[in-house]
Amino acid sequence: MWRRRGTPYVSASGSGTVSEIDMFTGIVLRTFTVGGIPQDMAVTRKGDRLYVANEAGYLNEITLLTGEVTATIPLAGGAIGIGVTPDDGQAYVTIPSAGVVQIFNLNSRKLAQTLPVGGNPRRIGFSQQGRIGAIANLAGYVSFVR
Repeated sequence: MWRRRGTPYVSASGSGTVSEIDMFTGIVLRTFTVGGIPQDMAVTRKGDRLYVANEAGYLNEITLLTGEVTATIPLAGGAIGIGVTPDDGQAYVTIPSAGVVQIFNLNSRKLAQTLPVGGNPRRIGFSQQGRIGAIANLAGYVSFVR
């Protein structure tokens, strides 16, 4: 996962950590302990927060300026994929075991909606304007949201 300015982040599922890497030297700059089984990640467009989908059943928020884990939000099950809308207002989190995508308001850190998509939803991407989201599903289809 890459930050807008070119800083890569790597999740280490076995150790419950996320590392920030210097892409020119390969040196680990910082490591954030989130616990559980971190999976997919998304950085806000502003580049100030990193969100981590955690297969242990929660969503982590890391404030990148301080490196602090500022929120751990419970989910309906183990999370795999995450996408942040281009306006930084919402996070869409895939919960494959439940066949749903949970949508969170990032300002309030509250669940806004649970979207049943069936199958095994995995990854999420948004158009640049944020009007359309695509949710890839291991069941062999893609769900589109507006």
